[in-house]
Amino acid sequence: MVKATINKKVVLISLLIMSILLITGCQSESQRVSRPVLTKQASEKFMSQEQAKLEMDDQVIERKLIKEADIRIESSNLAEATKEIRKLLDKYNGYISSSRKWQNGGQREYRHYKLRIPQKHFQQIIVAIEELGELKSEQIRGRDVTAEYIDLQARLKNFKAQEERYLKLLNQAKEVEDILKVEKELNRVRTNIEQIEGRLKYYNNKINYSTINVNISQPQSVINDFDLGIVESLKRAIRGFIGSINAIIVLIGELLPWLIFIFVFVWVIYKLFKLRNK
Repeated sequence: MVKATINKKVVLISLLIMSILLITGCQSESQRVSRPVLTKQASEKFMSQEQAKLEMDDQVIERKLIKEADIRIESSNLAEATKEIRKLLDKYNGYISSSRKWQNGGQREYRHYKLRIPQKHFQQIIVAIEELGELKSEQIRGRDVTAEYIDLQARLKNFKAQEERYLKLLNQAKEVEDILKVEKELNRVRTNIEQIEGRLKYYNNKINYSTINVNISQPQSVINDFDLGIVESLKRAIRGFIGSINAIIVLIGELLPWLIFIFVFVWVIYKLFKLRNK
């Protein structure tokens, strides 16, 4: 009887131990299965963050810059310098937006050209222009409009979505009052779309084509009497003659009172002398 009782206790203890081992084994297996799942989730999260970072980096690289430059050079041969500028524009697909020529007092000649060139050739053309003569001054400016550009794109996208919603409402509207209200809002949205598209077009033009203002002048040393020519020499002679006449008139005006006084004095002396002789 006692032996049977002991055998039952042994069996129960054995069963208890086996149950504990089974439970522990299941938990270990569960942990082993769950670890890869957690690791995969963490990996996907990490990859998502890295992708977002790369996209942000791409946006940073694609800056929207407006580039401008002012260059002033001196050249003894303005015609040749102008010819070389036109060659550069043909080579790099640029164009002259505006130009002006003038002379300083009919002597020193100046020329101004406003160039529009693709931004990717901006630095190349500046270097080429610097070699056309003696560089006197240069100023290069760059304006970053990335934030404004992105903001305009976001606003345009938003207004485009509003336009689609109002078009759907317009198709669904039955009452005249509702149709008029929707059309009013639709016109407002479309006005905003046109304004933003116009602004983006302006930015695209300024960004894609940079502006270079080129001022060319003759050196002072090459301006001499031989460069003036016959016409200019005649002009100078006429101006000198007119200046001499003016000086004579001024001199006569200053001496005239004295001449009148002397004439009256001589006339009186003459009359007195004539009366005494009688």
